[in-house]
Amino acid sequence: MSASQPGLPSPTGSIVSRTSLRVALLTTCACIHMRRTSELFIFADKYNVPQLRKLSVTGIWSLLDPNRRRKVPSYQDITLAFENLPEKAPLCKLFVDVYCRNFENEMDDEKECSAKGMVPMTFFDAVVWRHTHARKMMVKGEMEIGYRLKLADYHEHQSQEEASKCYCKLAR
Repeated sequence: MSASQPGLPSPTGSIVSRTSLRVALLTTCACIHMRRTSELFIFADKYNVPQLRKLSVTGIWSLLDPNRRRKVPSYQDITLAFENLPEKAPLCKLFVDVYCRNFENEMDDEKECSAKGMVPMTFFDAVVWRHTHARKMMVKGEMEIGYRLKLADYHEHQSQEEASKCYCKLAR
């Protein structure tokens, strides 16, 4: 096929655009990167390597880009985190917060719907708690409907002063 032709033949014989192929490849790479980075966070948690936990959660944050894109972690990644980490771990908290802020029913395709059944109930309990907490804050006027997440909230800073000095404030 010459460079001037708009598409490529797919295995089924239909024409697939170069853009579609590029998007599919980038999506697949992002999913693999998310899984590996989640595994890295779990490793860092197991062996108590705080700096690696911080770098891993920052990497996942950049993949999800929760304040700009309507993206949520996959149910497989949520299951991996909740089966291998304490519920209060920064990665679990990030997954719950991003899910609460960005999830819409239309996001679940067939593959995601089947994976949803494997997610530990502790995740959904945390989602209900987070929604309840957010609603109360919104009713009091302490939180806006389109609230923003802050990367520093997932970095395990020892003090508010340390959090304010964190380089992650640039990623808000």
